Amino acid sequence: MVKDDKKKQEKLQDLLILLTGSFISDRELNKIVEDNMRILEDTTGFRVLEARGRKQREIEIAENMLQAGEDYGKISQFTGLSMDRIEELASEVF
Repeated sequence: MVKDDKKKQEKLQDLLILLTGSFISDRELNKIVEDNMRILEDTTGFRVLEARGRKQREIEIAENMLQAGEDYGKISQFTGLSMDRIEELASEVF
């Protein structure tokens, strides 16, 4: 059973990498993830995608805070982004 789970993990990891590089809707990707969550949670690919999602959310929050005129220090405190990264985002936003 453990060998089978390992093979499933590897196949799902490959599938996720392929799907995220193609034109699949978020809804379809979420369905695949939900259907295979137990196996996916143990894969490196899943952890990488999860980390990317968190980082993207931090950037979105920082951009919203920049547009609201918030102080860079406060943005860094709330998002965990470096001051250099916030300055880069500010130059992109404005």
